[in-house]
Amino acid sequence: MQMGETLLVLAALVIFSLVALQINDTKFDNNNDLMETEFELSAIGIAQSFIQEAQSLAFDEAVVDTTYTTGLPGYFTAPASLGSDGGESYNTFNDVDDFNGYTSTVTTPRIDYNVSISVSYADSGTVSPGYANRSFLKIMTVLISSEYFSDTLKVEYNYSYY
Repeated sequence: MQMGETLLVLAALVIFSLVALQINDTKFDNNNDLMETEFELSAIGIAQSFIQEAQSLAFDEAVVDTTYTTGLPGYFTAPASLGSDGGESYNTFNDVDDFNGYTSTVTTPRIDYNVSISVSYADSGTVSPGYANRSFLKIMTVLISSEYFSDTLKVEYNYSYY
């Protein structure tokens, strides 16, 4: 082989190596994207399960205690007192706002998810969390994070007394 042919063969090998590395890199990125999407979909399912569980509970402690038939929303739990009552745990929650301040780690066969839940009143006009007064609307915000996906997943549910 002549020197020119040898240089052409070396150049072809370098180009082939670069193309092979690029294809491998693209395949690796696609696999990471697919796994992240799978983990995020699983996280949405976990958030939905907490929301569905809260849907089966009473709107407020005042509704659980049936002696409060008038004067609502004035008898609802004060905004600063939203959360589980003394002695209540996750298994004994009886109204939606008991989830306020709840945190948990949900372990699945593949990864762990960190769950944080907040519940607040909402103004029916703006429908945004953090309303400082009692109202007939509460918003549950479920935040889920994991080291295996880049952003914290946020799912909100509007829970109405009516």
